[in-house]
Amino acid sequence: MKGRITDVSMGGMAVTFSKAELLDMKEGDVFLRTHIYLETRNLMGDIKLMKKSEIRAAFSFEKMSDQFQEVLADYLYFKISQYMKNK
Repeated sequence: MKGRITDVSMGGMAVTFSKAELLDMKEGDVFLRTHIYLETRNLMGDIKLMKKSEIRAAFSFEKMSDQFQEVLADYLYFKISQYMKNK
């Protein structure tokens, strides 16, 4: 599966896909050991498809390891800090 992350939080992420890629996905599906690339940070974790539309999907993070949580929190802090500096 390959998409573009459009929003991310500690609870999950929104992703845009091609129409064809989303056809085979069903709400409630869990995708194990999914690679998640956030700029220079690479995470691997389980994600659950919560909702989908024609080209967008909302996933929740499942069974996050401590390391996953730390890397994600660091990324979010970095992005918020960048945003605040540019205001």
